Amino acid sequence: MAPVIEFENVTKCYGRTRALDGLALEVRRGELIGFLGPNGAGKTTALRILVGLIRPTAGVARLLEVDSRTYARDVRERTGYLPGTVALYGGMTAEAFLRYLGRFHDGFGLHWARELAQRLELDLAQRIGSASRGTQQKIALLAALVHRPEILILDEPTTGLDPLSQRTVLDLLRSLNAQGTTVFMSSHTLSQVEYACSRVAVIKEGRIVALDTIEHLRARAERKVTVRFAEPIPPPPDLPGARLLERDGPRMVLAVAGSPDPLLKWLARHAVEDVAIEKPTLEALFMRFYESS
Repeated sequence: MAPVIEFENVTKCYGRTRALDGLALEVRRGELIGFLGPNGAGKTTALRILVGLIRPTAGVARLLEVDSRTYARDVRERTGYLPGTVALYGGMTAEAFLRYLGRFHDGFGLHWARELAQRLELDLAQRIGSASRGTQQKIALLAALVHRPEILILDEPTTGLDPLSQRTVLDLLRSLNAQGTTVFMSSHTLSQVEYACSRVAVIKEGRIVALDTIEHLRARAERKVTVRFAEPIPPPPDLPGARLLERDGPRMVLAVAGSPDPLLKWLARHAVEDVAIEKPTLEALFMRFYESS
């Protein structure tokens, strides 16, 4: 089955600056995938190319097997896009704005819009210009959802929201995904990606440096192991995946990547008073990708 989202060696240059450098990525139908990277990594540029707002310098981006440079009306009808920078009609109420957008979509239904607004705790009678930044973000998200698209392309969807609203939005995306909607969501917030996504693509300097499930990425991340021995002992020999972080008398802190089995077998040969193994996080692996220049 062909991917519903595809970047094929996409490069984007602004003068001498390369925002994207041969980006290659495929998203399968029904996925909820996180597009992860810090500000400036190329996430927004990639999404703008995907929906046809800007053209790549080289390569091809496809959405529903259509080149984004053509971006046919049928493709627009089947996708919902939330830009990273929200600009709405301030003089309209939220409901009037959604009705206006509904004129461009066959799948628009006011009942569905009101149902979504209730889930987001959004007052549709509020005038957009007087709404808070977080409320405007909810309205923009609603605008991407009201025509029941089969693919959602979201650039930092929880920007400006308080923690409770962030979780509400992520739960909504998970619910829509469970009903078959494909969600491609950029973020620089690791905890949100861990909570919502089944797979993650990590972008660095315009290229994908990791693409895997959350479980597999977490398995590659380092665990922090703190051990207190009965008496000071020499640091361990060369153990696969282990490195010494701290040593203070009988206390030793190590970082372990992969299976902890070799370390545990080494510990079993010594008198250990206490040991604590922290659960690996996506943040640990993410920092490994970005700690080098």
